Amino acid sequence: MGSDGRVKVVDHGFELTTRLRQLRAYRTTPILLATSLSDFGPSFRPSTEGVTDVIIKPFLLVELGLKCRIHLIGVNERWVRLSASRKPEPTDPG
Repeated sequence: MGSDGRVKVVDHGFELTTRLRQLRAYRTTPILLATSLSDFGPSFRPSTEGVTDVIIKPFLLVELGLKCRIHLIGVNERWVRLSASRKPEPTDPG
């Protein structure tokens, strides 16, 4: 929200991605960018903009579903590794 309490409109997916990546809770959240083939050119560098993956429009829903599933599995695997690396906290006997 802006200082006037109104929601700010985002013009471009990269702007939204940049804002999300600045928030601690979204630093590792997968971000899938849907773009048209005409936007996908030599200057297009989604990884430098914080985008996890790209899907080119028009796309099949099954393709979107597979990409989402792949990245959700990756998030789950990172969470399991992180959980396993943490020391268990002592239990409270009382």
